[in-house]
Amino acid sequence: NLKHYGTTAPLNDNFVNRIPLTNGITTTGTLAGSTRESGESSYHGGNGSVWYSFVAACTGQLEVDTLGSASDTIIAAYTTNSVPGQVNNLTYLAANNDADGKTSSRVSFPVTAGKEYEIAVALNSGTLPDFVLTPRLTCSGYVEADPGTGTFLESGTVFLTTPGGGSIYYSLNGGAYQLYTNGPTLTPTNLVYVGVTNGIFTKT
Repeated sequence: NLKHYGTTAPLNDNFVNRIPLTNGITTTGTLAGSTRESGESSYHGGNGSVWYSFVAACTGQLEVDTLGSASDTIIAAYTTNSVPGQVNNLTYLAANNDADGKTSSRVSFPVTAGKEYEIAVALNSGTLPDFVLTPRLTCSGYVEADPGTGTFLESGTVFLTTPGGGSIYYSLNGGAYQLYTNGPTLTPTNLVYVGVTNGIFTKT
């Protein structure tokens, strides 16, 4: 297999050695010494790759990004078919090269509670090998506050309202949901999820 750097391959170079990801936790990785396996999909390009896995704790939407990476990445998401653990037996879900006009990447796709999803990271171009990878799972019925899109993220205080004055719940840093009562200051660094019990909420 072709190596893109003259160094030892990463521990998760091969699909069978993929590293589990934790929701909301940023993982550092490298593509230095990464290789390409026989039968590996081309959805994440043709350069050396490394592999991760994520088990969904709930049914909803999973977003995985390399925002803040030094390397120019391309990422892709898959599920395994009838023979788990084989890199040539995957179902393609999503792939992305450049997100938001940057060299970092982001994919988003629906997930099912209890199912494992496979994430490949590869170098798109250049020689910088290091990257960061963050998964963000949004359970069904909730809306993620995403710094990449600016959804309900402000530098100052944010107030939220719902039709009919329904209850709003929020999560700080991925913690337990709390009832929102226009009390706390919600900022880009601590607002993770917002949910509503009776329809779409609006920002005021």
